[in-house]
Amino acid sequence: MKENWFVLALAAYHTMLPEQAFEYYEKLEMRQKNYTSREEIEDIQAMRDAGMKWDEIGEIYGVDKCTVWRRLNRGKRREPAKCI
Repeated sequence: MKENWFVLALAAYHTMLPEQAFEYYEKLEMRQKNYTSREEIEDIQAMRDAGMKWDEIGEIYGVDKCTVWRRLNRGKRREPAKCI
């Protein structure tokens, strides 16, 4: 229930759509965790492939550009090797 109020306030204060506010809230929760999910790693890689800069991606996640780079590289190292 607290997340709904937070998202409502976020949407009203920052003039964003409720869906965008929920996405932002989820990213805030991810930032508080000490690991990077596979989905987040794939999102970061997709943004880089689309030509976004490290600092632009960092703004989305609310972290420094070095943190984004580190999360992507650590996440890639954790993935198991793919068999061809």
